[in-house]
Amino acid sequence: LRRYNRSMFQREAYLTHTLPIKPWQLIVVKLLSAFLWLIITGIVTWFSLMIFAFTFQGQGFTMEFPIIQGFGKLHLSATAIAYLLTQSLAVLGEIVFSLLLLYTISTFVHSSFVQRYRTPIGIAIFFVVEMALSFVLSFLISTMKLYDPIQNNMFNLIVYWALNVGCFYLNVYLLKHKLEVA
Repeated sequence: LRRYNRSMFQREAYLTHTLPIKPWQLIVVKLLSAFLWLIITGIVTWFSLMIFAFTFQGQGFTMEFPIIQGFGKLHLSATAIAYLLTQSLAVLGEIVFSLLLLYTISTFVHSSFVQRYRTPIGIAIFFVVEMALSFVLSFLISTMKLYDPIQNNMFNLIVYWALNVGCFYLNVYLLKHKLEVA
């Protein structure tokens, strides 16, 4: 987020916004680079935990990895594959939404709509949107009686990818029409 703010709204923004590319391309590149860093961070964290677990295995510290031990006995049915696929795409949608929401809020507080107190307003907007979304999704899932995990995943997948499209186009609109670079 700090890198996004610096390149989009501070000194580097003059160069960024004079490049011969469209605002949607800027957002896609920022999103891809942030996502890549998240993946790299996750992989490094996972390897660090593995090294930690195997280093201290015999010294009074035990760490069980049933998921790793179960790979040899893995037998996936069509339902399990459908669940894993929908769950993976739903989680991907949630991660992309979190990034896009942060980018959109950051762009909004640097627009002509917000003149002062940008950081507290941005933090407040983020928490309000996250709480409202959590409440609405919980309410919808409970009223729709989506007890099947695959249906629940499909619902989350559709909702989050629709929110991604909305955040993306709102961010593009703000960058094109309402941006104020300091």
